[in-house]
Amino acid sequence: MEHTSHVVLQNVFKGLQETHKLALKNGSKKTFALTVAEHCQEKLSEGHLKKLREDLNKRIRSLSSEKTTIIDFALEFPYFSLDERQREEYWDDGLHYTPAGYAQMGNIIHNVFVKHL
Repeated sequence: MEHTSHVVLQNVFKGLQETHKLALKNGSKKTFALTVAEHCQEKLSEGHLKKLREDLNKRIRSLSSEKTTIIDFALEFPYFSLDERQREEYWDDGLHYTPAGYAQMGNIIHNVFVKHL
């Protein structure tokens, strides 16, 4: 299972890399990459999902360049650092956001975008 998970992670990252390269090759001046946020399911996997997420995020952060900006959603909107009230406000089921959570996600992305206008 662990080997399979790492193959999937490698394939996801490879696809992300190729997407950014394609966008830049076809005239985009800038791309943005979003890291993967924590979620409650990580506690149920005995650290396996957390390790995979952290590995993927490390790879995503490695894309940072003059032409690719990282929106570090994992740092900006961490599940486990929120208090219970905030979790109820922003998280529907610990994996998906509520409308307020998606609005917060949008605000985080917007704040990075406007710096690059």
